[in-house]
Amino acid sequence: MALDFVKSADDLLSRHDTLSPVLHSTAVQLKLTHANICLAAGDIDRSRSLYAGIVQMVDVTDEETADLVAIARLKFAEIILNERRTDGQRLVRESILHFEDQTTRRGQGQWARALFYKALLGSNDSEKQSKKRARRALEDVCEEFGLSQPPEGELSKKDFEVVLELGYR
Repeated sequence: MALDFVKSADDLLSRHDTLSPVLHSTAVQLKLTHANICLAAGDIDRSRSLYAGIVQMVDVTDEETADLVAIARLKFAEIILNERRTDGQRLVRESILHFEDQTTRRGQGQWARALFYKALLGSNDSEKQSKKRARRALEDVCEEFGLSQPPEGELSKKDFEVVLELGYR
């Protein structure tokens, strides 16, 4: 059944020129969810392929889909960072630029996550600065939107998943 939804999303995306913004963003969300499931299941190759397909969507005009593409960039960057590819830096920079001026919970939260990924890419000196900046950004999002504060100590990728994706209050 789940694979039927994924196939439907792929079919819809193949006709993206004729889709309404709502259908387009829904199809991208389905594909992003499939990629997340593959990543969680340990199917790195499949998740990498799915994220890459989303990241290549350059003619996105609606804000919701643009946000989803930027989120896919971050997830794709995570895989690349784990594989030590330098493309991860470019993807993180693009995500920071996309989310830095957004005022929504998702936008600000993803900006904080992107700052954290930037810290993972940096040198020792800039890494400490970037991690502090990412923590401040995440704490600000939690405070502004009534979410539980991240745990004390050093942040991890999991902290962003728990706070931002699951929306713990």
